[in-house]
Amino acid sequence: IKKQINGFSNLNAQKVTVTGTINKSDDSNSSSIINVQELRVIDDSKTIIEQNKLNNKNITIRTHVPTTPGSTVFVEHVSGNQKFVTLLCRFGDSTDFTPEPLSFAENLIDRLNQYYQDVSYNKINLDGSVVEGWYNMPEPRHNYSDVIKLTNDCLVPADDDVFFPDYDGINLFFNQNLFGVNSMASNNVPIVVDGISKFYRVTLISLFHWHTQDVVAHEMGHSFGLPHSSGPYAVSYDSNWDVMSSTLPCINPDQEFRCHGPHTNSFYKYAIGWIDPSRTYIATPDKDQKIFIERLANPKSSGNLTALIPINNSNTDFYSIEARKLVGYDK
Repeated sequence: IKKQINGFSNLNAQKVTVTGTINKSDDSNSSSIINVQELRVIDDSKTIIEQNKLNNKNITIRTHVPTTPGSTVFVEHVSGNQKFVTLLCRFGDSTDFTPEPLSFAENLIDRLNQYYQDVSYNKINLDGSVVEGWYNMPEPRHNYSDVIKLTNDCLVPADDDVFFPDYDGINLFFNQNLFGVNSMASNNVPIVVDGISKFYRVTLISLFHWHTQDVVAHEMGHSFGLPHSSGPYAVSYDSNWDVMSSTLPCINPDQEFRCHGPHTNSFYKYAIGWIDPSRTYIATPDKDQKIFIERLANPKSSGNLTALIPINNSNTDFYSIEARKLVGYDK
């Protein structure tokens, strides 16, 4: 926030999260009009320190990427150290079943750290992440149909060992499958722990997915705010070239972690801040344009990594173009 807004002078120069609905701007630049329901001021540790209700006041906000009219999806830039604590939890009816030692999960998190450094072009890292466990939960698996209860009963036994506000994210690994075999994740989950209310990136990983690095990478992508990658249809897992969709065929599976995830698509990387604007080509209305686009995996240190082509000169509707090759994590 660069100036006083609607009388809230205490928001001046503060970092905030915005909740509201995007409406199409009448001008031709990249701004959008947002009907703002709430601004939340956060400090550098992402702890909420103040809330302000704005009652749908119209505020012009410069967006990082073209946005869709009426969309309520925000992809915040994610950069720097993203430190996770991973908890290994056993259900009350299987406290004698430990599927893997703690060292297995530590190796998996190390792999994910390497993966996300590569995929983000070193914009993020998981350095300083730790694994703790095993912890026994109080009730059997069939008593956990509620995600909040499931999360709480895995966190509580670890509270003496972990000061949670030191971390950006929490991975919960379980010794049985969840809700079928599904794993899940969310970003900006409000949790009060160790006396502090804070938003966390949270993943819940089923036993079935312990040995699939691509699935855990997919769920961590959700925790960073990335949605499923798909077209305008009800199929989420149809692209073998996007960790936020499906995955590439596993030609040489790892003995411990099976398939690794491919990169995510170039637009997601641009939206989340991993592709710099300087490496993004925005097409002009000229009929003929020639550009060279570097491959997303293992690219050279310069050159465009994506191209955005406005549809009918729109600043909200466009095509994105990328180049892929069977190298690095895309292999």
